[in-house]
Amino acid sequence: MLTYKSAMSTYRALLEQNPGKALRLDKEDGGEAVAIIDGDLCCLPLNPDNTVDPNKVTDLMQEAWCDGGWHGAHAETQDAIDNPIFIDISTVIWGGSDS
Repeated sequence: MLTYKSAMSTYRALLEQNPGKALRLDKEDGGEAVAIIDGDLCCLPLNPDNTVDPNKVTDLMQEAWCDGGWHGAHAETQDAIDNPIFIDISTVIWGGSDS
């Protein structure tokens, strides 16, 4: 079963291989993503248009982890790792392209 520690390690490895990207934690519009910001893994609560208010960025809290996944959602948590979907972090945080 996936552990919090192994998920954090895998998220970091996936994101380090894809600089400038955030990893979606679910496949629905909105939802959440994880990104490395200033060296830390952070949770990005996504709006329905896949943007996020930078003031709502939080830590990935171990308290939200149970039964092998976020809020007990083992299958969805594992799917985000096995079938990663990356989004451009500048678009996610600032709500538009940086060009």
